Amino acid sequence: MQQTILAILGIFCVFAVAQQIHCTSPVRYVVSEFKANWFRASEYCFYRGMQLAIVKTPEEHRQMVEVSKDSHAFSNDSFIAWFGGNDLAEEGIFIWHATGERVRYANWRPGQPDNYGGDEDCMALMNIPASGWQWHANDGPCQNAHYFICQNINDPFRRGVTTF
Repeated sequence: MQQTILAILGIFCVFAVAQQIHCTSPVRYVVSEFKANWFRASEYCFYRGMQLAIVKTPEEHRQMVEVSKDSHAFSNDSFIAWFGGNDLAEEGIFIWHATGERVRYANWRPGQPDNYGGDEDCMALMNIPASGWQWHANDGPCQNAHYFICQNINDPFRRGVTTF
């Protein structure tokens, strides 16, 4: 019953985002309906009263994966979505954009982050099973267009955390 209620609230939140209403439901994460580069994704989440997702624990990562699997963007073959960390200020030091806190937890794939080609500064969630990506975090070129995951700023799990 509780999952049904959360699913309904999640649907409300998606429609609210589409209607430019700030999301105030208890749903934590929402996957975008379109692709954008990391910067536009961040702006869009803020415009909707949300932020690019912050994931501080394995449980939060699991929740973000489950929401991603339930989204229209999900494909068994390939799923890539931006979330809220980057190392734009200092290479190798990933920061949560919305809070300025250092990223302490990320489900990085072994060997990541690697700044491949010297141009990978933004965090993405990747699931490409044929290539060995199993819901891992990756650093990618910020200008690439991917789906993205917004987080409800009114998230009840974030009490006591300020965004600015």
